[in-house]
Amino acid sequence: MIASINQKHIQINTATDILKYLGLLGSTELAESWIRSNDSQLMCILKANDKMLLMYLQNEGDVGVISQGNDGADQLVSFTLANGQVDEYPQNWCVDSQAAHQGIRFFLESGGKRPENIRWSVS
Repeated sequence: MIASINQKHIQINTATDILKYLGLLGSTELAESWIRSNDSQLMCILKANDKMLLMYLQNEGDVGVISQGNDGADQLVSFTLANGQVDEYPQNWCVDSQAAHQGIRFFLESGGKRPENIRWSVS
């Protein structure tokens, strides 16, 4: 699999690579990350400090599904994309970092399957 964090590419082939990727993502305050499985499934991770939003796409043309959190329905979170653009999304699309890391790890270890520990919704 190939991943990127803020447009820096990372090859992920082993369990050690997964841990390195998760460590790098965890230590980055503002991030736009993409992971592409070998079968073309995609996961996008937007991170703003302790807020993480996940999007899963079955393939590149897919509308995708968005993670669903539990709080902040009326609040917005600002995410800085890799190109510097700032986008705002509802806080209730964010999941805690533990759930996000568990979901990302499942995606990586399963070869691109949609993580089952995350509630998903069509945006």
